[in-house]
Amino acid sequence: MTLTAKSSEPSASGGVPAQPESRFPRSVFFIVGTEACERFSFYGMRSILTLYIIHELMKELSTSGPEGLRAAEDYSTVIGHLFTMGVYFMPLLGAWIADKFWGRYWTIVAMSLFYVVGNATLALTVGSQVGLIVGLALIAFGSGGIKPCVSSFMGEQFSKDQSAFIARAFGMFYWSINFGSFFAFLLIPVIKNSVGYAWAFGIPGITMGLATLVFVAGTAGYKRNLGEWISEPAGTVAKRVCSSSVLYGALPAWFFCALIMLAKPQMLGPVGEWVGTFGAFGKSLFVAGTGVAAFFAVLVLFAIAAFLPKFLISLAKEKHPDGGVPAESSSCEKSSDVAAVPMTLGERFRAIRGILLLFAVIPVFWALFDQMTTTWVILGGQMTATNLFGYPINTETMQNINPIFVMSLIPILSFIVYPALNRTRFFKTTPLRRMTVGMVLAAFSFVICGWLQTSVDASLAAGTPTMSVWWMALPYFVLTIGEVLFSATGLEFAFSQAPASMRSTITSLWNLTTTVGNFLVVLVVALTVSYTAADRFYFFASLMLIVAVIFGLFSACYKYKNE
Repeated sequence: MTLTAKSSEPSASGGVPAQPESRFPRSVFFIVGTEACERFSFYGMRSILTLYIIHELMKELSTSGPEGLRAAEDYSTVIGHLFTMGVYFMPLLGAWIADKFWGRYWTIVAMSLFYVVGNATLALTVGSQVGLIVGLALIAFGSGGIKPCVSSFMGEQFSKDQSAFIARAFGMFYWSINFGSFFAFLLIPVIKNSVGYAWAFGIPGITMGLATLVFVAGTAGYKRNLGEWISEPAGTVAKRVCSSSVLYGALPAWFFCALIMLAKPQMLGPVGEWVGTFGAFGKSLFVAGTGVAAFFAVLVLFAIAAFLPKFLISLAKEKHPDGGVPAESSSCEKSSDVAAVPMTLGERFRAIRGILLLFAVIPVFWALFDQMTTTWVILGGQMTATNLFGYPINTETMQNINPIFVMSLIPILSFIVYPALNRTRFFKTTPLRRMTVGMVLAAFSFVICGWLQTSVDASLAAGTPTMSVWWMALPYFVLTIGEVLFSATGLEFAFSQAPASMRSTITSLWNLTTTVGNFLVVLVVALTVSYTAADRFYFFASLMLIVAVIFGLFSACYKYKNE
């Protein structure tokens, strides 16, 4: 069935308005297919990376005893989170290249080639630390480079009379992400166990090559210029923010991550070893000190957020010296006889300040969430594997439960839970309330992991069989609910509350919060070498609860723009 939309333009003859049909752009299907293949490639590689580093790359160290195994696990965790840092820093570079030099189409094509070469490097250099670092650096460069371009390029395929299809297209786009990750987690770990790491890394590379071919195949139907109804994003402010971020942030961070990855596992954590020399008192002091430091860090970020909007708005004045700004259009079309009301500079200041206050606490959530592919995999690896109708259920394939839960929970929450709660007098599901609950659930999932880790450690010490890996479904379920409440809602909040001319910049800053969160994990791992894995889980849970309380207090006082 062909998807169509109707336009109500008056006919030239002045009679009954014509009803021309506007078709759903076929070019969108090529872009959605590209995204599904790219996500399969990314998550396929990511699904086996943690245990590859521990049991293959650092095999001699991990088999040398408990201390060597712990060093290999910490090194794998650091590598995984530095890689994620690189992936989420590179959108700054990709957006800058696309806007200033190549445009989105050629940026996607070029960065995809780096992506393919990175996967090929991993496949051809199994067992080599240098090969691992070069491969991951290329993948981070390619994946991060195309990240800010693909969804925007898809949005540009729609003309004004096709705007009714945009929400449906982005729904397809988000579904394709989870579709690709589902099959990646389902198949790649099994392929690794059957034919080894070379093919397990090689197949995601082949899939990324297929993604590039699918994207290029749609070239003839693409609209590669901005439509008349889509305005250029963010003007002077975005250009300055992105350009300075690329020059002073993205590229140095990329090389910094690569250099740290080349360190020996034994070199990690000298400060943590020093803290451990003080025994239990030193650990308690470190936990208390880190908690206090985190509290003041959040306060500092709040203070920065309070003043940064003035700087951003001062840049905006260069374009509008009289203090005026372009009219902010709502998500709904205005009738032609109602003039759009411009936002004043004061309103823009309050909107940006509120969003930046929000962004001050987001990194802690990502610090917990992204451990699903690192510390959670290590925990599951200490549990007893099983099977389901002949399909192996182990710590790597268990990661597949996250996209399953995501695809199931979004419609349940959106169409059943939220409407039901909104009909009550006691708990209206405002975006900030949903995000606060998401933070609390993330903390609770780490409490569960701490309990599981303690039980597994006791079983290993007693020489008895450990718990079934199926127990990991419980923290996955809790954290996935938190993800849906927090992540999807947070981006919606930032987009709806930001001035229209600042939305691209705000989206870029949203990606940067993931980088900060992953760096927090690297820092904690380096400072807690003498801690048990359970101690770390409880530490992150405590930190998340502290931030959730601060965020909840902020959200209780926040006044939404549409109010």
